[in-house]
Amino acid sequence: MIDSETRPVRFVYKQYVHQLLHAKLPTLPLWLRHGFAEYYSTFEVEGDEALVGLPIPAHRDALRGHLAPGGLRLEALIMQTGRTRDVGGPALYPLAWALTHYLGSDPVRARQMTTFAYQVVRDTPVEQAYAESFDFDLTELEERLITYLKGTNFKYTRAAIDRGVHPARVTRLAPHEALFYLGDLMAHTQPNRQEDAAAHFRGALQRAPGHGRSLAGLGYFAELAEDDVTASTYYQQAVAADSDHFLVQYLYGSSLAKSFGDRRPVNEEEQARLNLAVAALERSVEQWGNFAPAWSRLGYARNLQPEASQQAVEALENAHGLLPGRLDIAFNLLLAYARIDNREAAEAIVARMGFLGADDATLTRGREVLLTMDYRDAARLVRQDRLDDATHLFARILAQTTNPALQQQVEEQLGKLESTGQVLEFSKLYRNAINLLAERRFEAATEALQELEAIAQPGQQQNEVDKLSKTLAAMQK
Repeated sequence: MIDSETRPVRFVYKQYVHQLLHAKLPTLPLWLRHGFAEYYSTFEVEGDEALVGLPIPAHRDALRGHLAPGGLRLEALIMQTGRTRDVGGPALYPLAWALTHYLGSDPVRARQMTTFAYQVVRDTPVEQAYAESFDFDLTELEERLITYLKGTNFKYTRAAIDRGVHPARVTRLAPHEALFYLGDLMAHTQPNRQEDAAAHFRGALQRAPGHGRSLAGLGYFAELAEDDVTASTYYQQAVAADSDHFLVQYLYGSSLAKSFGDRRPVNEEEQARLNLAVAALERSVEQWGNFAPAWSRLGYARNLQPEASQQAVEALENAHGLLPGRLDIAFNLLLAYARIDNREAAEAIVARMGFLGADDATLTRGREVLLTMDYRDAARLVRQDRLDDATHLFARILAQTTNPALQQQVEEQLGKLESTGQVLEFSKLYRNAINLLAERRFEAATEALQELEAIAQPGQQQNEVDKLSKTLAAMQK
């Protein structure tokens, strides 16, 4: 048997698979992510064949003490929705490898595993995804896996390599191109050597005056040093020299858009600058349609335009599709959805942000965006003279928001509506009850709910009280 464990390149393959899955499938279940990484880590080339899925004896040995009914703890592994590595029972990596190797060793099971992964990535609950993907329950799966691990026949794939499909070709770089690529590599991998990288750009310009990408590289360093005047000069020179290169247009447009921060243009001069940024970024994505940073910055710039646009959404959807693990892109896409009032898509993005590793502060910001959409809905209800519905929606927003500016806006709106005093009192007590539930102070929460019950009006307020009462009962079980 080929020894697949001692080759150092195995760890390179494993990390490559992790990077690929993180970029393309960030919400893949943890056991599948590690299972795929371990499975493909043993990739080997033997003559004109590729060997995929070679066994890892050390992982099999690590599971020997758990080959009894219930010993593998498969349910804890497969049904978990978090990212923790400690699921009880055997270590994560050997068990994830064994399960992936077993399922992948048969074409039917492999298709079922793929279906399961696809459904979970699309936010199907894990239990439902498993039931709809596999034709055996977890108990039978564990029995099959134990039998597989006790055996000696671990299947792997031999695939012929057609070496003529992608013939290698060596092209000699011109000296100025070599200097540019060295400088660019150094700029992005050794940030502590900016002077050395800039020297490479200057060396390229000595050999090829007007080399656009080298001018843009010097502009990039000036931008990092917050010397916006020098950066702008270099970028303009770069665009004039090489307007057809995606990187030149991206750096130029990105720099222009970055100058706005989170605010929109306030005068004609600023609007003209933003239009230049959008045009440059559009040129960048036209020149390379899979350059995710340009799509991301283009969506951001379009989001700064005075009017909401579907084009901003489309640019950010492209960026999110190429880099689904980037929280900043996901959040900007949320803002774009909010601007065009696509509530369903906005809620879906907020729901996915938790799977992407968003911290509490970021999740709170996401929920505040949804509350801002609620505020606009409530304002529309007022314009439609649906004052009672608007009042209840404003009250719910006031109970949930932590944004002082939004709180003030809601209070001002409620002040204009009838029954303001009752609504504000209900909102105050409602917020207090929610806080008490969050702190698990059940006795105090019960008293707060009694106060709410006493003043709640029929309809939406009573419904909210009923929901809180059910939540309290569930938490006390």
